Amino acid sequence: MRLTSLRVMRPLVLSLLILSCTTHDALGPTLKSVGNPAFEAGVSIGPKVVISQVYGGGGNASATLNRDYVELFNAGDTEQPLSGWSIQYASATGTGSFGATNQITLLSGSIAPGQYVLVGEASGGATGAPITPDISDAAPINMAAGAGKVALVDSASSLGCNGSSTVCNATALGHIIDLVGYGNANFSEGGSAAPTLSSQLAAFRKDHGCTDTNNNGSDFAIPIGTVPTPKPRNRLTAINACVPIVPVGPVVTVAISPEDGTVRKGGTLQMGAVGKDVDDHNSPTTFIWLSSDPTKASISATGLATGINEGTVDITATSANGVSATTTLSVAAAGGAGSVSIAINTPRQAPVGYTKPAFPTVKDVDGNNVTTSTTLIWSTSNTDIATVDNLGYVTGVAPGPVTIKATAPNGVFGTAMRPPQRFTGITWSSARQPTTHPTTSTCSSTASLSSRTTRIVAARTG
Repeated sequence: MRLTSLRVMRPLVLSLLILSCTTHDALGPTLKSVGNPAFEAGVSIGPKVVISQVYGGGGNASATLNRDYVELFNAGDTEQPLSGWSIQYASATGTGSFGATNQITLLSGSIAPGQYVLVGEASGGATGAPITPDISDAAPINMAAGAGKVALVDSASSLGCNGSSTVCNATALGHIIDLVGYGNANFSEGGSAAPTLSSQLAAFRKDHGCTDTNNNGSDFAIPIGTVPTPKPRNRLTAINACVPIVPVGPVVTVAISPEDGTVRKGGTLQMGAVGKDVDDHNSPTTFIWLSSDPTKASISATGLATGINEGTVDITATSANGVSATTTLSVAAAGGAGSVSIAINTPRQAPVGYTKPAFPTVKDVDGNNVTTSTTLIWSTSNTDIATVDNLGYVTGVAPGPVTIKATAPNGVFGTAMRPPQRFTGITWSSARQPTTHPTTSTCSSTASLSSRTTRIVAARTG
């Protein structure tokens, strides 16, 4: 990759290297390991949400409970948001599609590791004890008592297929998080359906929801000797960890997102905060939000910022134990600066004593170029390495890396070193190579950006 336009959406940083022939250690990205069903200690597997129980005989004659339900369980070690997901139903052998009219329930909230979430569905009558669902539907799914198909889908739209008479294509299959066919269902995981159910029988995923071999016939069972069997679990049920739960300590650091964000005057921006313990584990907590200048931007108790007047404010999030973080929020009027990016012609170096221009681009919050004249304030992170004048001309002073910044009148500026998961930094290694010219040696440097490199060669006489 050529280091010609290191730009990301605001905030954006431009890193400039003043050439030298000193060797430095190269830095690479840190990769997070992904675990497996063996649940090896210390390895993260991420969220793993499954359907852990199905009951379709609610309210029927002799029913144990008065409503159908689908129970979800997070067998992973990371919390999973459920908003935008859905439960979709189709009959066991019919031609109707998953998620057709009254065959879909939209989900909300989130599900923590080892937590159950109970989704209440329709009732076939008044028989049976009430359930306590976490999520209910004004137009609930009327599931069949003995056989049917239930899909957990990462979309709020119908899959538009049923797995049999209307085959689910690759796109539809890609949206299915989990699938349970029960009874004589003609579509199920592993081609083997879970047992036939009734008004007194529910199908349970084995090991309290932890078993998942992608075969419904192997993964689900009706508990033997416990009739009636339906036993719905919800968010108030004790946590059941499939993976070892790492003890989480108190919050010691707080991170706010987006960092150095921009909101339109009169618009809103949802902000978020995460607390970490001393071992960098997420530490659950609540936050108190504060704006340094509510006349420019206000922020609600849930972190929703509202732009009021153009300018910049400091937004602070404070955890329940008093640890806080602060970021800058810029309010941009229509046509005002929403982001600033900087480009320096290839190669992006300025040898000592050499001057070259930096070219700024100013865009509004909608990404449109701001065509009106915008006065930028230029600055450098280290004047001992490079200077920059008020027109953006950069002069190399000494070897080393430096950051050049341009700031718009409303405070909008950028930094190029974030987000860290996308841009891990620029490091340089140098080596001197002999040449055939008696008074010339060649200094080669390799710049590493994430996993891609570009080679810069500069000749030095003497």
